[in-house]
Amino acid sequence: MISMAIYINKRSKDGDGLDSTWMAAVVLVAVFGFFCAGMVYSTTQFIARNQSTIDALTADTKVYQLAIRDPNPPPQPDHSVPRLPGDTRVWLPPAELAPGEQQTCFVITKTAAGENPWFLDSTMDNFREALGGGILSWFLPWGIPKPGTTGGERGFYKWNEAIISRLKKEAGIAAYHEK
Repeated sequence: MISMAIYINKRSKDGDGLDSTWMAAVVLVAVFGFFCAGMVYSTTQFIARNQSTIDALTADTKVYQLAIRDPNPPPQPDHSVPRLPGDTRVWLPPAELAPGEQQTCFVITKTAAGENPWFLDSTMDNFREALGGGILSWFLPWGIPKPGTTGGERGFYKWNEAIISRLKKEAGIAAYHEK
């Protein structure tokens, strides 16, 4: 854009007049540049907050429901008795078990309004989780960055450990089971 502006300035000083094609090109580049700068700014904000465009619309009021595995659950209630409305424990699979199969107990928890369980303590951690890999792989287009780092029963993406620990404590899951 700068080189085109210099070229147009030189032509007008030499008395050649303004070429409308070059003028239109400078205007289009400027508009495209402002648009791109705005998109980079808003995307950087979303990544730093670990949100998507849709998440940002309800970020202050959003409540997440999470199923957290309880490694040492209380005895499972009888299936013939209907579940009580406030019961937050779920055993999976709910049907008859095959020989050697075990049920897994999950506690359904809710975050506070506006609390994001994937919002990490550091902005750089949020960038690493969103973009994967190292800083160099964010800008150079080779390889496939690996998203998520924890995997397994902890989930595909990193959790905010302070929020998850609080939810486990509220649900009655003992702290010594955390890994």
